[in-house]
Amino acid sequence: MRGITNLGFPEALRWRGDWLWFSDMFTGKVMRVNLDESMETVIDVNEGGPVMPGGLGWLPSGELIVVDCLERRLLKLTKESNLLLYADLSELTTYPLNDMYIDPYGNVWVGGYGFDPEIDLPRPSPLFRVFENGRVSLSVDKFIFPNGCEGFGDRLALAETFADRLSFLNDQGKILEQFHLPSGFGPDGISYDKHGNLYIASAFLGSLDCLSNDGKFYNVIQIPRLDDNFNSGGPLGVFDCAAHPSLPVLAYASASANENYARLNDTGEIHFIKI
Repeated sequence: MRGITNLGFPEALRWRGDWLWFSDMFTGKVMRVNLDESMETVIDVNEGGPVMPGGLGWLPSGELIVVDCLERRLLKLTKESNLLLYADLSELTTYPLNDMYIDPYGNVWVGGYGFDPEIDLPRPSPLFRVFENGRVSLSVDKFIFPNGCEGFGDRLALAETFADRLSFLNDQGKILEQFHLPSGFGPDGISYDKHGNLYIASAFLGSLDCLSNDGKFYNVIQIPRLDDNFNSGGPLGVFDCAAHPSLPVLAYASASANENYARLNDTGEIHFIKI
């Protein structure tokens, strides 16, 4: 596959069968592309979708859940293609929501900004756990900008973007152990492959790295940092990744690390590599 270009800001990459789903956050679309590079728009802001969609996942029933980042709520796309409110978290945080993970029991784990990165010093915030019966609980521990999260076995891995670390949690959201990444790494999206290797997208360094199942950390992709002029878009960040559940294929998404520029220019791309 050659990859997909001219996207806005692709995030929340998720495989569902042979379709790669993603949120184009700055164009207000949830889209999917298959291995033949046929692409479809599933949810559109111009047709009642959220202005800025974020994390994606599926309930055990097969219904899609999408994070409405700015309104701080979860929406459910029914099998009849109706978009309904699933959970409203707006009274629990005043900052945007971000990524999420749905565990095998149907619990939705949602992270949020927790502060304004433009004006505030980083401060910790919890993960929100939304049960299928509608109850919401907060994680035992708190995190610095909890972002990409994904489960493997009985643990949940979580990227803390502004702390340059990965936290590994139990089913109550309590930290079991942590892995510290290089300074300035900015871990964003993460994805386990079927062997338990954890791939990590670096928003700030423009790299894709891997923490193997035996604890080794190594680089997979490094985007050349040739242009530091933010007026022309500047260097690219790698914002998310997704390992195919059965094939040796990994997708990763990049865009201008200057988000103000990326809002106005289609710098987003999704590429596919063999792993």
